[in-house]
Amino acid sequence: MTPADFLRRVIAPGSMLLPGKFDSRPARALLLAIAGQETGWAVRHQIAGPAVSYYQFEAAGVFAVLNDAETTPLAEAACVACDIQPTVAAVIRAIEFHDALATVFARLTLWLDPAPLPELTDGADPAWQYYLRCWRPGKPDQSRWGACHSQACALA
Repeated sequence: MTPADFLRRVIAPGSMLLPGKFDSRPARALLLAIAGQETGWAVRHQIAGPAVSYYQFEAAGVFAVLNDAETTPLAEAACVACDIQPTVAAVIRAIEFHDALATVFARLTLWLDPAPLPELTDGADPAWQYYLRCWRPGKPDQSRWGACHSQACALA
């Protein structure tokens, strides 16, 4: 899938499941860059691993969103709107193919970070640091980030 298709087919529908304050150019750019970094906008299940969706969620990330005072009501409302039980197991099963719900959980994961989202004009490094804090990748590889971030900022 191209980054433009991902923005239109994955991020935009997911953004509609959250209140308007969650949708911004910085949020869309970071979500797009993270999915590009994690899967190249092409893989729904981690090879030889437990992570699912284009954002590569694991159960701990879903648990964090479902168990935070600020994000729980929003995540539960999105689950209800998508006819998915708001449990870790049900969400993990669903988000491999339910892109809008996966976007909700990705956006709420970013919301859990107390720092403001990096602006598009801040450059790739602040966005990379934000990604590292929120996703905590096991083997971070910054070699793809610059291109993913640049494409994301151009499209957001």
